[in-house]
Amino acid sequence: MKKVICFCISVLLSAAAAFSQSADKMTEILDTKTVTYQQAAYFFAVANGMANDSASETAAVEMLKQAKLIKEDVHGNEPIPLNQVAFLCANTWNVKGGLMYRIFKNPRYSFKQLQADGIISYTDDPSKTLNGHQFMNVIVDCINLYE
Repeated sequence: MKKVICFCISVLLSAAAAFSQSADKMTEILDTKTVTYQQAAYFFAVANGMANDSASETAAVEMLKQAKLIKEDVHGNEPIPLNQVAFLCANTWNVKGGLMYRIFKNPRYSFKQLQADGIISYTDDPSKTLNGHQFMNVIVDCINLYE
């Protein structure tokens, strides 16, 4: 039990140090059973410098759509698949990647690159949805590896 609590605290502190979002957003995402595009977009828009931490989640989705990081037909309240999270991570932290990623820069090869870098497990399905803890683990691992 102590390990779980220590792990949760370290994830929370690492993510809080990396982003300037309020503690309410962190608590909300950690309590989420399935992360949506709105929730993920907020973190990535703030990390990219596209939005400040007072921006709404809906505005963050629109910003990422304008930057062509999210498809136009996506609704903000839909669950975000792991391959899309990998794509947003790769763009946020300017992952260099392998040849196929550099040529195509799409969610498929972002997912493969994060697998190769050990952030995503080789057994994970690209269409898998994440809960809040899994989402923050991916974010923290990207911060630790790419920053």
